[in-house]
Amino acid sequence: MIIISVENFGELLVNLRIKNKVTKKDLATFIGYTPKQLHRIEKNECIPSMYLIIQLSEFYKVDLLQYYKILINDICLDSFIQFSKLRNAIEKADYSLVEMLYREYEKLPTFSIGENLRLIYYAKALCCLANKEYNESIEYCLQGLQYNNLEELYINLSLEKIYSNTTYNLISCVGYNFYFFGETETYETIILTLYKNINKYFFSDSYIECLNSKFIIRFYSTILNNISDLNIQKQEYSIALDFIEKAIKYSTDIGNGFGVLDIFYFTKFQCHYYLEQFKEASMSLDYCLMLSIIFNKENDAHRHVTSLKLTYPNIIEYIRLDELLKKYVLCNKD
Repeated sequence: MIIISVENFGELLVNLRIKNKVTKKDLATFIGYTPKQLHRIEKNECIPSMYLIIQLSEFYKVDLLQYYKILINDICLDSFIQFSKLRNAIEKADYSLVEMLYREYEKLPTFSIGENLRLIYYAKALCCLANKEYNESIEYCLQGLQYNNLEELYINLSLEKIYSNTTYNLISCVGYNFYFFGETETYETIILTLYKNINKYFFSDSYIECLNSKFIIRFYSTILNNISDLNIQKQEYSIALDFIEKAIKYSTDIGNGFGVLDIFYFTKFQCHYYLEQFKEASMSLDYCLMLSIIFNKENDAHRHVTSLKLTYPNIIEYIRLDELLKKYVLCNKD
């Protein structure tokens, strides 16, 4: 067994490439990477995915998985708890905790490369986004993606495969910043690119095993919901309904992502309401409030309800809103 560490795994890959008389450009073409990405891996500036290791093992006729496991353990054993804490804080949108953790972790050597470093930049980008510092947020996203400017990002959006969960998040965060800038078309381009990427490769490619399935389920469902929202804004209500029904079906069939189903059903309520399908709209709103109560999101339920009379002026005529509110307030007390 060769002793492998973070410092010399890239060196091993360089030696294999030289031994097999393969140029960096030719190898990058073969594995579907760019020469720049391959260069960063060989310089130990980012961690290769398991899918890439499998490709290289087949190409060089060498089993690299045993070395890869040592590499991952070397990196992750010391930082797994910190990484999980930061991710959990991000998922709960507790940005004061997110900021406290990333300021602590960015000083650690284990957070200076790879997915850990990308997570630090994503945490910084989210905190800026929450504070409406959109330009700063985009800059952190670009640093996390290792791009120098937005033009480079747009070029690389056409990359066929994304192997990092945090890379998906960083790209979507760029899109959200443009949405809040009022640049809806750019936001839509980014969201649709992510949607097509997942549709084309995640569900058919072997690198499915390299991604956290819980993450991709939640991420994909959220993308579907966002596309539905975009179509509601364009008054394409039938198209919007198709996307949100797909999001709900996917989340429930897979058995994950139930915690955001209340948001999806509110989007579905909007689709039915604008299509003047008021019976279906009432049922969707009912589900939305029920799920909010079940998952202890009473504040979200009240926020939905209090905004309804202003946003949907005909709602009282078609939906017994007061009865729904009373029903779930009583259920919550019970």
